[in-house]
Amino acid sequence: MKFNRANLISLFLFFVIFFGFFFFKKNSGFDLKKISSNLKFCNSWEVLPLMDEEKSLLNEIFSQGFSHLASGSQCYVFISEDKKSVLKFFRMKHFLPKSWLKFFPLPGLEMYRFNKIDRRKQRQIDLFSSYKMAFDTLRRETGLIYIHLNKTNEWNRKITLIDKKKKKHLLDVDQYEFVVQKKCELFLNRLKRALENKNEELATKTIRSLLEQIIEKCKKGFADKDHGINHNYGFIGEEIVHLDVGRMFFDEEVKKPSYYQKEISRVGKKLRNWIAKEYPEFMPKFEKEITLFCFQ
Repeated sequence: MKFNRANLISLFLFFVIFFGFFFFKKNSGFDLKKISSNLKFCNSWEVLPLMDEEKSLLNEIFSQGFSHLASGSQCYVFISEDKKSVLKFFRMKHFLPKSWLKFFPLPGLEMYRFNKIDRRKQRQIDLFSSYKMAFDTLRRETGLIYIHLNKTNEWNRKITLIDKKKKKHLLDVDQYEFVVQKKCELFLNRLKRALENKNEELATKTIRSLLEQIIEKCKKGFADKDHGINHNYGFIGEEIVHLDVGRMFFDEEVKKPSYYQKEISRVGKKLRNWIAKEYPEFMPKFEKEITLFCFQ
């Protein structure tokens, strides 16, 4: 049987798509390898010794099983059995250079190889720096309970993670990098609930809490390169927190009113588009609230 060029190309594309789909499906689930690292100890990531009550709380948290809650570009998130806390494990493939990049030369592409390695290293440093900064200075505002950015030998405890396919994974706490955070109700979930129930007072309070938190954070010099709203903010009881701090940074310029007024306008634009589409009857009150904050 003879193959012409068109047939060969079609056959090649079929195999590329088939094996690509097979590879994606095989690698799309959770595995401990995906949160494992060969990172060495770094003093910059160390935290102050824990108080006895903090250790007691963490031991209580670690005594539970954890089930898959969500996953994003930076982390896999697992929720505790009592639904009060979450563990966030870093998706290390996004932050660690591929081993073959270190050892296999790419003729004519050496600069690409070195830049790729450097970018991933810097991404990991930026991520850990953000979490360390948030834990040290904004613990209440972020709901962080604990950060474990260096491997240790102090916990001597294994926990069970249950992935979204209900498969169990036994994990040695000391050997992984992760953070512990209070479980939050996402910002938009609370706002939707208020608006669905025609509770304009709660909806207004929810939006006001978000805008106040943004201004408070900016006045301290903190901002976020990630401009999302729903995955960045949530509520612990009545208190709003900045729950995704992986791209947070500090800059004196952020303290200026011109900066946080721009942030309020940016957030207002996103909320305005969503509210106008989903709950147009709430627009007058929303516009009034945004206007008040824009001129603070």
